[in-house]
Amino acid sequence: MKRVWNPKEEIELDKSIKPEDLKSVVFTKIGDYEDEPLWWVLKRNKENDDNCGKFWWGFNRMKIMPELVQKFVKVSKDKVWLVMAKTYKQERLEWRGGDGEKNAYRPFECQRRMKDYRKRGKDTGFSAFYKEKNNEEETKDIPKNILTGGNIALIAKNLKQVDFRINLCSYKVRKIDLRSYKLYNGDYLCSDKYNKQNDTYCATFENKRCCSPFHSRQKQIYFVAEMCDPYCVYLYDD
Repeated sequence: MKRVWNPKEEIELDKSIKPEDLKSVVFTKIGDYEDEPLWWVLKRNKENDDNCGKFWWGFNRMKIMPELVQKFVKVSKDKVWLVMAKTYKQERLEWRGGDGEKNAYRPFECQRRMKDYRKRGKDTGFSAFYKEKNNEEETKDIPKNILTGGNIALIAKNLKQVDFRINLCSYKVRKIDLRSYKLYNGDYLCSDKYNKQNDTYCATFENKRCCSPFHSRQKQIYFVAEMCDPYCVYLYDD
């Protein structure tokens, strides 16, 4: 019987990365993508990372403005990390003994989609073009062998597995003024208006907390990567 690809075995567990290293982060929640289980999405992006030096993590809805991510990374004084937690739905599935990491969700459908590895564009599930800014007139070709899909993609490299928690009460969300394209501070990441959504945020670590030291909202982090150029883009099928 063919061995199932397991992200816990295939993606390196890096114990040298600590929570205190994550000063500037793009925080996101990950889970199953359409007919692909999470482990298959991780496999695809790990292959892109190994073969192309970077991966494009796609989302099927607008979770964050690419212009915000681009600005945030460029003005940050610290290395910007892509920090991945799992959605509540994904964690509940795995806790119940379901298969978030093994071959549970329509594996043959996944294999069928991946069989024609280089086919991209309309009706394939994978995007063929991108824009760095929404107001650009012309689209650009996504680099060869990069498989991604959805409406936007975060671009990063050196995907690593980690096993620690961060305190969301210590991170302040950064937002952008669409008229001036200047960044400004939002609320803390632990705020209910952020934490109840499966969205993506740029955030910076604050030495002071928004609440008592005896209170915290800890979030388990499973994977991290280093943000790299062009950081975040809009995706198009045709």
